[in-house]
Amino acid sequence: MTNSVVRSIGMALFTVGCAAAIPTLATAQTSTKPASLAGTWNMGLIGDHVIPVALVLEQDGAALKGTYIFMGREFAFAGAVDGNTFTLKGTSPLLGRPGQPSQHTGPAPTGAAASNPAQAAAAFDVKKATVVDTTITGSLNDDGAMAGNVDVKIEEDKTGRIKWTAERLRERKVTNEPAVSSANVDMTGAWTMAVVEAQIQMALDMKQVGSKVTGTASSDHLGTMKLDGTLANGTLTFIATGSNAGQDVRLEFSGKLKTDNTFAGDLTSPMGSMTWTLARAKK
Repeated sequence: MTNSVVRSIGMALFTVGCAAAIPTLATAQTSTKPASLAGTWNMGLIGDHVIPVALVLEQDGAALKGTYIFMGREFAFAGAVDGNTFTLKGTSPLLGRPGQPSQHTGPAPTGAAASNPAQAAAAFDVKKATVVDTTITGSLNDDGAMAGNVDVKIEEDKTGRIKWTAERLRERKVTNEPAVSSANVDMTGAWTMAVVEAQIQMALDMKQVGSKVTGTASSDHLGTMKLDGTLANGTLTFIATGSNAGQDVRLEFSGKLKTDNTFAGDLTSPMGSMTWTLARAKK
């Protein structure tokens, strides 16, 4: 066999080897870039009603840490991001549907609470809740929102699941819309408030004297709370205080009067920031 033939065979084998190696090398170098999930998320647990919680995420590459804030109590989680999906592990309160002991903190509710999800939820005391191993899985959607499941370990071989959705908390853009005068607005009377992220309706009964606004706010989820605030220069601010399952609750509201005589604004709560709208109750 001549040297030229040997060289030709060698070049052919080298070429075939390179062709076979290139796809493998390309595959090895291809990786899924982790989505950016860092920030504060308004999270809603979807059961008989939506339970608002806050999820604060810190990210370092594919490594993910989270603080799950439920009714003012914080729970630490850790996990990882793989593309648009993530997994977090930690502990959280045991939650579930009323009437199902295997998915509820303690015995099944009795009396009115057994048939009224709102009363059962109001009876929930996060300070006394059973804390169990929890896995949060989810994915980032094309619209920038997230959705997934919370799986809690009920017993050694039994897991409970609740679905959730979340939107990233964003700073509101300052608009140049002219302020709407509230000089001729009297808050006295019945109003209906919608807390958007929590999907909660509240009935407000208010009284205004000068710029001072007082009254009550009632909902199935939070019971009756006391209101104390002001209306001045088109801005309504008030604090709602009350008690839920032996725990003090404080909600801070701030909103602007709109040209249609409704209000819209922001709410600061132990479950994170949310938005609200307010309109005269329909007779």
